[in-house]
Amino acid sequence: MSSKLTVEKSSKEAVLVLEDGFWVKGIGFGALKKASGEIVFNTGMVGYPESITDPSYNGQILLQTYPLIGSARALSKYV
Repeated sequence: MSSKLTVEKSSKEAVLVLEDGFWVKGIGFGALKKASGEIVFNTGMVGYPESITDPSYNGQILLQTYPLIGSARALSKYV
């Protein structure tokens, strides 16, 4: 069984590298730059748009853990 990920032209490949050398690829958004910080998790089922703009996460890397986040998207002509 193979899986295929379709990425829109506006998406950017990103890599998360941990201190111990473990890394994982993903899709980034926002500014094109390197960043470092403490990794924190948001396990909520709702409120993730608010957490992205919450100033209390300043200087931290926020991971959204609810599995359905990002499974539905807006058409690029509406973004």
